[in-house]
Amino acid sequence: MNKFLVFANLIFLLAACSSTENKETSPPLPPTPQSVAQSFENFEKGKILSEIKCKADTSNSYSLYVPNSYTGTVPFPVLLFFDSHGGGAYPLKKYFPLAEKYGYILAGSNNSKNGNAADLNAAFAGNLISDVRKRLNIDPRRIYASGFSGGSRVAAYMAIYRGNINTVIGCGAGWPNIDKPVANQFNYIGIVGTNDFNYTEMEDLEKMLLNSTAEHIFISFNGKHEWPPEETMAQAFTWLQFRAMKDFFIQRNDSVINNYVDFELKKIDTLLKTKKHNDAFAEVKQAINTTAGLITNKQMIDIYTQLEKSEIIQETLRRKEELSKTEKTLKEQYLNALAIKDAAWWKTETQNLTNSKKFPTDQLAMNKRILSYMSLACYMGATQMLHTNQISEAEHFISIYKIVDPENAEAPYLQATIYLAQNKIEKAFAELKNAAKLGFKENDRFLKDFSTLEAKQKEIISTAIKENSNKE
Repeated sequence: MNKFLVFANLIFLLAACSSTENKETSPPLPPTPQSVAQSFENFEKGKILSEIKCKADTSNSYSLYVPNSYTGTVPFPVLLFFDSHGGGAYPLKKYFPLAEKYGYILAGSNNSKNGNAADLNAAFAGNLISDVRKRLNIDPRRIYASGFSGGSRVAAYMAIYRGNINTVIGCGAGWPNIDKPVANQFNYIGIVGTNDFNYTEMEDLEKMLLNSTAEHIFISFNGKHEWPPEETMAQAFTWLQFRAMKDFFIQRNDSVINNYVDFELKKIDTLLKTKKHNDAFAEVKQAINTTAGLITNKQMIDIYTQLEKSEIIQETLRRKEELSKTEKTLKEQYLNALAIKDAAWWKTETQNLTNSKKFPTDQLAMNKRILSYMSLACYMGATQMLHTNQISEAEHFISIYKIVDPENAEAPYLQATIYLAQNKIEKAFAELKNAAKLGFKENDRFLKDFSTLEAKQKEIISTAIKENSNKE
């Protein structure tokens, strides 16, 4: 297979997150779901349990965090996580403080990951949901699902086709390809980094949901293709809590609502005084969305209306739409160039795209997303060629991979596997040291792939990888 045929596959795969207020009259809260004649297990609280085996299928496992406030007598909300690499404990380590603050059980699949067939990931997710509901006292009205990258699509898949998911928090990617109408209603929170190569995909999903009845919000943060930072995920938790109040699943708390509004108004005022009008517009839009159905704050509405009509915001919206179209065109052009342009050409292009003096801030962010997209394309091309033992083609992709994404540990790691197969041990060791320096964390994978490496070299690399993992 030559590089041109590979790109036909890559294109297909890459194509495939003093005010007046009006309060809603609160009817009596519906009775809290009770588990009749059912005993639940006592898991250790306040600690991440990394491998809970599903009783129905012990080959399936998940990581679990039970907050200290959980007693088993009152149903708790649960947030299910699907990491793109099957790292069930990873999002729990990032977000367990939020679980403690808001009173959520967290569970992350150790089996669902990129590369699995969709029906296999769905089976893993189904087993996770069933096991958690049988062994812990879960409020069936407040089952939430979140995922990152391919895991975001798994979470959406479960909500679309399985149902009984209140809200999906999709991070860094949207929905899976849908070949039939969405049968199940659910809310959606999209979260994406401004430098994420899936940013435009999330923008398109937001536009689609504007024409639906689903409650939704989209939140961006200054970052790349990654799980969002805790402070960004905290905004999602606030949205979930306010929706639960609006739907009368939990008691309305006016103190919490008013404190949120006051905090947001102060933040928006500071942004306006420092002439950060675009940030202020995004902030007030998000605050109005978050409190929808609970309170109507005239001051926030007035700020939003004035900003929306302003020339600054109108120009920003026009510019955003223009860049979105440009980004899609450039991604296609660069993807086609991957088959025919050499490393020297890519070095020049990358230097041009990252020239901060040449482009305004929004276009630089677009350029970073394009390079991130090409990083993914290089990874897919390299691994596909390695699987078919086309070493020269694989090295072509890896050489470009190192240029467009020089801080990615995967490129030198893949090159090291090639050198090992060629018995170029010192070159392999050098690439492995570079991968470890760049933050490579998959020690089990390293020990499996490099089992023939000399013991002392293996120990050096393994120790560095473990140190990277401990930095999380």
